[in-house]
Amino acid sequence: MPDRPHIIIPGDVTSSFATSEGLTGDADHLAALMRTARSRLVIATTSPDASQCRQALIWMQAGPCVVARTATTPDGDTETHIYQIDNEEIPHVTAAISPLTPNPAVFDGPPVLPTAIVYAAQQGTTEQTAQLLENYSSYGPSDSAFAQALVAQRWAYTTWIREERTKKGSFVPTSTLSTFITPAAAYRVEAPLFAPSTGPHIPIHPIYNTQLWALITYLFALSPERKLP
Repeated sequence: MPDRPHIIIPGDVTSSFATSEGLTGDADHLAALMRTARSRLVIATTSPDASQCRQALIWMQAGPCVVARTATTPDGDTETHIYQIDNEEIPHVTAAISPLTPNPAVFDGPPVLPTAIVYAAQQGTTEQTAQLLENYSSYGPSDSAFAQALVAQRWAYTTWIREERTKKGSFVPTSTLSTFITPAAAYRVEAPLFAPSTGPHIPIHPIYNTQLWALITYLFALSPERKLP
């Protein structure tokens, strides 16, 4: 099988790449696929783990699709990988990018998270989120798996967003899913896209990985019957 286009660009260029001018070769081919896709999946993760993918977008359509994955290099720099995949590979790519490692499902976390923590995580401010979480851990049992994960900075806040292209060509969110994951368990977070629009606390609910994956698969399923705004 011939090599599929795969380019690496320094920095986070995801938002502007598809409309860039003067592209040639593989870059032009990938940008063209982005422009024809009607649906897009956004995966954004805030985590102290530098090896975790910070953000990925998947332009979805029948046939060839495009992934743009932004991550931190071992040197601390940011780079974006943009590459072509087949539609059938979307589940595999989504699982690989998402922090869905097996866990023992020890659900000893609180029923809520402060809105300030969720907002900081949504903004991708890792240091601020980590500090707020460590402070929050002091309010609960110090021997709980949840509190220990906060203190050890072993957590990931991830949001999956399904977007549809409007008649004007822009993408708008249609479905979202947010989670807070530690080595011990995963929790679904009842967070809107903009946390400050809620009260002081946001509910979280224990969720098994199989349940979580079922919710994620809905977000990347191609659904021609979805109505555009």
